[in-house]
Amino acid sequence: MEDAKQNTQIMERPKILTISTDEETLGLVDEYVGNADYKFIKSDFDTKNIKKIIKNQSPSLILLDIDNSDIDIHRFSQYFENYNIPFIFIVGVMFDDDILEDILECSPYQFLIKEIEEDELLRAIAVVLKKHKLNTINVIEAKDKIREKNVELVVEKSNSVLLLFLCVSLILMALLTRNATWLQWVLLIPTLAMIINAIASIKKQKEVEMIEDGDKLPFVSIFIPAHNEQYTIKSTVESIAAMEYHYEGKPQYEIIVVNDGSSDSTGEILHDLKKDISNLKIVTRHPPRSGKGKGFVLNDALTLSKGEVIGVFDADTQVKTDYLKI
Repeated sequence: MEDAKQNTQIMERPKILTISTDEETLGLVDEYVGNADYKFIKSDFDTKNIKKIIKNQSPSLILLDIDNSDIDIHRFSQYFENYNIPFIFIVGVMFDDDILEDILECSPYQFLIKEIEEDELLRAIAVVLKKHKLNTINVIEAKDKIREKNVELVVEKSNSVLLLFLCVSLILMALLTRNATWLQWVLLIPTLAMIINAIASIKKQKEVEMIEDGDKLPFVSIFIPAHNEQYTIKSTVESIAAMEYHYEGKPQYEIIVVNDGSSDSTGEILHDLKKDISNLKIVTRHPPRSGKGKGFVLNDALTLSKGEVIGVFDADTQVKTDYLKI
């Protein structure tokens, strides 16, 4: 019975909740997602209605239309994140830099510009659903590993405490009877070492300090593997290039993007970005060398890097300006 229930959940159509007051947008999304066999759900911006839908229907993804609507997108995005629901913003053609900055601060999985095309919408939905699924699996696996490590630590500490107790007992017995054997004298040294380590371990660890302006900074190389990322690569590179991590007025980091055989406009976008971002380096892999896997991509980036610290970011990453200073 349980297996049948799980199979039903797996085969259930993904539910796409669209929040908008624009009937034209709602109609297009309804048509497009219906063609792809997704289940369409709609709502206006009423918070109670949205909460009710999320609670009762558990949407797989949310499309939030922020065009011509006076809403707090930060509050909405935080609410979706609390429920672990991926979301995509829909914006108008004439959105300005302030709106773009707000969008990037909210960290949506993607954002789409009206008028929405069917192929673009369905591709975005498919990518977001797949990425969110992988992220969820990674989080679950990480929590399982942490849980296992915690159990191992408890066992190790219990064994250490027991061993320490036995060693101390033998040494105290020798001191009280004034008849120490060679084994008790041998145990004295590791016992003292264990006691010193135990005392040191309970001391409060030094808090991590933020790097202040003027401090000597380690040089950082940031790798970004990219394959057909024309919709996200520009905002990703610009976000990373805006980080406040400088020494004597110069960026103390480099951005190395590896264009791994992209067949879309990723290469052209990167070359346009290079004109304004001095610490951007581009590696282009062409067939038959391209498409061999992430390991080969990172190896190519390593040949150009000069950083003391290496970081690898996805091609749709968004970071805060103080990311490297914490």
